[in-house]
Amino acid sequence: MFEKFASNIHQDINDIKKSIDFMSTKFDSLLSEINNVKDELKEVQKEIDFLKREINELGVRLQDLEQYNRRDNTVLYGVPSTNNESVNEIVKTVSTIIGADGCFEDVSVTHRLPTRPGKPRPIVVRFAKRSSRDLWLSRFREEAKNNKEGFGLPTQTICQQFQPGLVTASGHLTPFMKNLFNKTKLTAREKGYKFIWVKDCKIFVRKNENSQVNRVSDYYDLEKL
Repeated sequence: MFEKFASNIHQDINDIKKSIDFMSTKFDSLLSEINNVKDELKEVQKEIDFLKREINELGVRLQDLEQYNRRDNTVLYGVPSTNNESVNEIVKTVSTIIGADGCFEDVSVTHRLPTRPGKPRPIVVRFAKRSSRDLWLSRFREEAKNNKEGFGLPTQTICQQFQPGLVTASGHLTPFMKNLFNKTKLTAREKGYKFIWVKDCKIFVRKNENSQVNRVSDYYDLEKL
């Protein structure tokens, strides 16, 4: 009976060993498959990262193209609307105030843009010549700096019937660039940047007088600041 019992124990041990060997083989096989999947995932992640960069670059090119189409535009903000108004006459009056009558001769289109309720609709001014647009905007900024009430032209210098306020002007940014510029101002100030500005409808930042100038083209650039 003892020999039979020992034989059975020996058989059970052999069966357990076989089971362990089988499980070990399965585990090694599963581990190998997992490693293969990890390698495949790494390759997929590389492809995803590559596609992200491609999409981002295409987005930047598209934004640049859309912005390029607005390169000859200037936008006036803060001009009150009136019934039966002539936007062209408003722009002509502003041109006279800032000493840019000659530039007004190159104005090809003027019209208002939609905006949020409660705010004056901005006025788009399109010039036939880029040089006239740049000179007009430069003259406007010079005049706006001389205003003691704040940067801008007093609305009542344009029309005495207007409510008191300030009129400002800038390049015609796309909605994407507007949002990016607002986000850039917040991020740059949080990180101690002293200078944030737009030139030729491009966004630039500079930490201080001695640091290099960096262009912000998309939201990924903000992460590098």
